[in-house]
Amino acid sequence: MTAPVYFHDDFTGLEVGKPFTFTGSEAHHACVMRVAPGEEIHLVDGHGLRVISEVISAADKSVTVRPREIKNETSIRPVTTLVQALAKGGRDEQAVEMATEVGIDKVIAWQSQRTIVKWEGKKQGKNLEKWSNLLKAATKQSRRSRIPTVDYAESTKSLLNKLTDAKLLVLHESGEHTLEQIPTEWFDTTEIALIVGPEGGITEAELAAFTAQGAQIVRIGNTVMRSSTAGTVALALVNYLSGRYNQN
Repeated sequence: MTAPVYFHDDFTGLEVGKPFTFTGSEAHHACVMRVAPGEEIHLVDGHGLRVISEVISAADKSVTVRPREIKNETSIRPVTTLVQALAKGGRDEQAVEMATEVGIDKVIAWQSQRTIVKWEGKKQGKNLEKWSNLLKAATKQSRRSRIPTVDYAESTKSLLNKLTDAKLLVLHESGEHTLEQIPTEWFDTTEIALIVGPEGGITEAELAAFTAQGAQIVRIGNTVMRSSTAGTVALALVNYLSGRYNQN
C-alpha cells in the first residue's frame, strides 16, 4: 500500500532527519486515520514538493515526523489541460475529479453555447472554489504532489485565448479518426488540451472555431461517451501516446 499524503504549506526549518511538526486540519485527519509511530507518510505542498517522512508521534491534532527525503517533483511533459463544458447533474465535477486521479495538470470550466448550467455573478467564484476543493481532495486520494490549476472560460472565444500555446484535441463523434490514430510525433509538444462538450454536444460554429486554431477533431473508439467520462478516457490515451506514463 502506498503511503498516505497530507497537505502542508509552511516548511520553515525543514531538514532531513530533523523532527518536524505540523498541525491543523491535515494533522487532525492524520490522527483520525490513526497514523502510528514508525509509519511512512508524505507531506506535500500542492506545488511539487514531497517530504517522505516517518511518523514519530501523533496526538491532539499534532503530528511530528522525521523527514527521510525531500523531493521537488518536476512537472511531467507535455502539460495536459482538460477543457470541461459545464454539465447538469454533477457530471462535470465527476469528470474533473477522475481526470485529476489520472494526472491532469490544468482544468478549465467552459461555458459552451449549449451548456444549460450557468456560472453567473457570485456563482462563478463559489463554483471555482468548489472545483478547487474537489481537485485538492482528488490529488490527495491519488497521492499526487501537485494540485491541478482551475480556470473558467465564459465563452468559446475566451477559451481559445487561453489555449494559444496548446495543441487542441476536440473529442467529438464527427471525427474522421480516433485519438490513437494520430501520429506519435504529434504528441511531442509542450501542452495538449482535451476539449469535452456538454451533453447537448458542441455546435458547428464551435467546431469551426476550434479547427481554425488548428484543432484535431477525434473520436475515442466506436462508442459515444458521456461528458463525464470522455475526458478521462482520452487523457489516459494521451498519457500513453505521449510517453507521460514513462516519466517519473
